[in-house]
Amino acid sequence: MGWLSSILRVLAPIAVEHGGQALRDSLRSRAAQQAQTGAPAGPDPLQLLATDVDQLKAYSLELKSEIETLNNVVAAREERLRKWLLALLVWNIVMTLGLIALAVLALRH
Repeated sequence: MGWLSSILRVLAPIAVEHGGQALRDSLRSRAAQQAQTGAPAGPDPLQLLATDVDQLKAYSLELKSEIETLNNVVAAREERLRKWLLALLVWNIVMTLGLIALAVLALRH
């Protein structure tokens, strides 16, 4: 789980940079569409910005949900691997004790 958060810390500035670029591109394309169609001034640019910010918030919540799901899957996999490692350790102990008992019996007879 620690490795995932370190990866996200590295990628967060990149995501913020590209998110801002996407927002600027969106505003430019809307302005270009209004200029091409000759339409009267539409909604307030501040309202459009607020809508875009809300959309970015929704995307970030979705990303957070996906990260939590990924963390849960990784935690479940780690738990299975711990159980498997414990089973292998117990198997190793049993086999070692069996070999020791076999060696002791072979030396006594």
